[in-house]
Amino acid sequence: MKNQEGFTIVELLIVLAVLTILIALSIGGIGKLENLYKRVQTQNYLNSMEKGMEACYSERAWIIDNANYLGQASLNVDTGANGAIDTINNQTPTISAGTPNQAWLDIARTFFTIPYGNALRDAWGNPYYIFVSYPQGNQNGIMYRTIAIVSLGSSHKLQSTFNPNNGSLTLGGTNIGVTISGANIETQKYQATLALLNKYANYLSQTFATLFQADPSKNITIDHFVATDQNGNTSSYTDSNSGIANSCYVSSSNCLETVVQANIALSTSINDQTNAWYYPSASQTSLTQMQIYIDNWSSNVRQPNNEMPPYTAHAIAYTPWGYQLIITAVGGTD
Repeated sequence: MKNQEGFTIVELLIVLAVLTILIALSIGGIGKLENLYKRVQTQNYLNSMEKGMEACYSERAWIIDNANYLGQASLNVDTGANGAIDTINNQTPTISAGTPNQAWLDIARTFFTIPYGNALRDAWGNPYYIFVSYPQGNQNGIMYRTIAIVSLGSSHKLQSTFNPNNGSLTLGGTNIGVTISGANIETQKYQATLALLNKYANYLSQTFATLFQADPSKNITIDHFVATDQNGNTSSYTDSNSGIANSCYVSSSNCLETVVQANIALSTSINDQTNAWYYPSASQTSLTQMQIYIDNWSSNVRQPNNEMPPYTAHAIAYTPWGYQLIITAVGGTD
């Protein structure tokens, strides 16, 4: 009979060592592939959140950049210090430190409505962090904020920094993030509001010129921008045919009237009576501030009580950050 030879102990140890290395390499490779998949999945979530947050910003820009909410610096989704917001365990965000900021609370609440599969955590199970900058301004005086959304990634640690002064996000470690700037959103609303004010100013100027030409006497002392004086009475200085109410009669304290009160609303659409920041669910206080106003009799315009012709009128709108936008209509003769 032939002798049967088996594996020696050394050979078995070598085989086991090789198998161990192969298994370790295999597990490491699987881990890397799993992290890569989770990273891609989370990036897709973030891209959807970026689009959703831009839509939220566009609709709620009046609140997000309102002058009443300029005080605080930043917040995040997870519970923590420095005004952190807990949006993970409930859908009613609360500031854990400091005074609640309605603008940022609205952002946090909107986090639950963004269409990205209701994934309130990233692919690793981490909560997202949301940071909001201080109000920033550009050369035109337009104010806006920058919002950053950050995933902690496979490290499960916040390794990124956000500068609340300039809105810059510096990603670190395995963190993934996106930023949303309100600059273009606010610029578009600013320009759209100016365009609407120009429409009202042009209407006023054209109305004045038409009425002047229809006046047989061509009397330059008549202010065709108003139908009555500040007491609601017609006079030799007003033109009842204009039909335009006197702003100081409507409100003697500030001599402003809405375009509806002035009887010159371009249409019955709310979009022609309010600035571009209007949104349907605005509070009554915000809606009052969003109106387009007319001033045709105060000391800020040329009118029979304070100046010689040419008379003027103002079409006025307010911005979220508290500035007045004013376009002047001039009473011409042609």
